Amino acid sequence: MTNTVAFQSELLGNEFVLWAGQPERRVIFHKEDLLAIPCSLLWASFAIVFELAALVASKAGHAWWLGAIWGTPFVIAGQYLIWGRFLYVDWKKSRTFYAVTTERILIKKMKWRGRSVCSLDLFNLGVVQKSIGTDGVGSLQFDYPHVPPSSVLRFLFGPRTMHDSFFDPLERNGTLAFVDIADAEMVYNILMEAREKLEAGNVATESDFLHVHLNSLSFRTGS
Repeated sequence: MTNTVAFQSELLGNEFVLWAGQPERRVIFHKEDLLAIPCSLLWASFAIVFELAALVASKAGHAWWLGAIWGTPFVIAGQYLIWGRFLYVDWKKSRTFYAVTTERILIKKMKWRGRSVCSLDLFNLGVVQKSIGTDGVGSLQFDYPHVPPSSVLRFLFGPRTMHDSFFDPLERNGTLAFVDIADAEMVYNILMEAREKLEAGNVATESDFLHVHLNSLSFRTGS
């Protein structure tokens, strides 16, 4: 599935795609990783040491087999934090598509069953925050509230906390975003030009309507 074809069924009326793309699939570190990496190593190291100690104690005849069983999920979680999350993000990136159209931004995510599509009118973009690296790869975050899907972490820590992007860089703490896209500056310019044209067209339409309305009033007054 090409990037543009992925959105053909989502377009409305005379709307057409100005740009479409996907996140870069190579590993890209974000500011959240400054905390995530040391915490992951600390968690995994402690879990492995505890598990090994429990296994050694169990073989020595001590009743530590329950501790070994209890520590296994923590070892698995630690491995996910160190390297498993990068595999998960790569898989998720391969199923995520972004688009800028003449009227909206679109974010399409393929699920196990079906798909989910988030859209935002260019009029409602608000402030667009851009973060771009020296290689041109970057993220565009849109200052518009978005309700992310429910999860255990969100239930425990609230809807707008760092854990979203801590565990999954494609989630940007309750806002819509194009994450890890190539030529981010070019996409930003396309987006701004599309919004300016749409706003200019809306102003022209309102001006024409006002002109016709005034002419109608003048005609009625004259008659």
